[in-house]
Amino acid sequence: MRYGATGYSLIEALVALAILGLGLAGAAGLQAQLLRHAAEARTLTEARGLADGLVAALTGFPDRRTWNRLPAAGARTHAGLHARYRLAWQWQPEPGLALRRLTVRVDWQSPGGPGHYRLTTLVAPAEPARAALRLD
Repeated sequence: MRYGATGYSLIEALVALAILGLGLAGAAGLQAQLLRHAAEARTLTEARGLADGLVAALTGFPDRRTWNRLPAAGARTHAGLHARYRLAWQWQPEPGLALRRLTVRVDWQSPGGPGHYRLTTLVAPAEPARAALRLD
């Protein structure tokens, strides 16, 4: 290059283009990973909603007679927006207390592999406020 000439040489331009290409390739890989994680988050959110809904349905019994006739376990499937889910639930007595432990498990298969979500809660035969009224 002549003394006092301005501009870039072909080698400088190629090096800059290679650096830019590496940066764009890394950004594309990161974007693909972010999309995968977003899909997994949507699936998990849907599974949590299904588990919460099932807990609400199973604990919404009107009286003690219904409480005594609750099935010990059960399962069903649900075709969701992001996957096909299998919901299973199980009631277990809580030793020493007039409570039952309800465990809901949600399983699904996604492109990233199988997914699982488990929700466990203790349930009383009546709302605590109503149970307290009976103690008087």
